[in-house]
Amino acid sequence: MMARGRVNALAIVAIVVVAATVTAGLIVAGGPGVERQRRLDDRRSQDLDVLVMAIQRHYNRHHSLPPSLDTLSVEHEMLDVPVDPETRAPYRYEVTAPTAYRLCATFQTRSDDTFGRSSWAHDSGSVCFGRGALTPDRNAN
Repeated sequence: MMARGRVNALAIVAIVVVAATVTAGLIVAGGPGVERQRRLDDRRSQDLDVLVMAIQRHYNRHHSLPPSLDTLSVEHEMLDVPVDPETRAPYRYEVTAPTAYRLCATFQTRSDDTFGRSSWAHDSGSVCFGRGALTPDRNAN
């Protein structure tokens, strides 16, 4: 009888330890909702990478920045201009000088710079990134 009581006590301790570990993991990781927000923010960063490349291609061809992001699809720099993966709103783009511009996105989380995404390091909320000093690629069409 004493052995059975010990087994039950050990089982209860094990359950409590497992429950505490899972709870701590969810608190540290933020749970599935925060992970979804991080994935959406990573997609936003990838979209900004794609936009920078298309803007550079446009600059190489035309020796000027596109007046709007919509120009990139009209000028065949890309098939579809990416939009925010959640809201479907266009990313904000502003020409600030003949060879400089800003791209803006609204992020839900603060970026984690451990994976080398420092060019898109951001806080949560609306963030704009200045880009510029474009040099035409001499090999471009």
